[in-house]
Amino acid sequence: MGGRTMYSDRTYAEKVFTQVQLEQDDVVSAEFRACRFVRCGFSDSVLRACVFEECVIDHSTFLGLDLKGISFVDCTAKDVDFREADLSNADFSGSDLTGAQFGGTNLTGANLERARNYSIDPGRNVLKGARFSLPEVMSLLSGLDIEISGWD
Repeated sequence: MGGRTMYSDRTYAEKVFTQVQLEQDDVVSAEFRACRFVRCGFSDSVLRACVFEECVIDHSTFLGLDLKGISFVDCTAKDVDFREADLSNADFSGSDLTGAQFGGTNLTGANLERARNYSIDPGRNVLKGARFSLPEVMSLLSGLDIEISGWD
């Protein structure tokens, strides 16, 4: 903590954030609803108790950030970099995670129910207590080089 807090304790609805650099900012208790983030930076930011609902955050980077308890509900998060982030107790329910990168990511207690198009290697990420739903949870087995029969 210790950065600027200009986006904290506010609700933003249907806003477009273009090339906003939230680098080294503290964003606390902010709600973003149906917002779009275009070429925005989050490097070294603190995002605490934040909610992103029905937002587009494609091509964003959250590399190595502490994002405990953050909510990305019903969002489009295509090609987002979540590597090395602490996403414990995060909520990704209903989000499209096509091409999102997870590696060395802490997803302890995270909610990925109804999330789709994710590719998460259980051997490279912490998934203890994380919640998933069928059929997408089957993607966790993709890197194991196994065959599953009886699945239609």
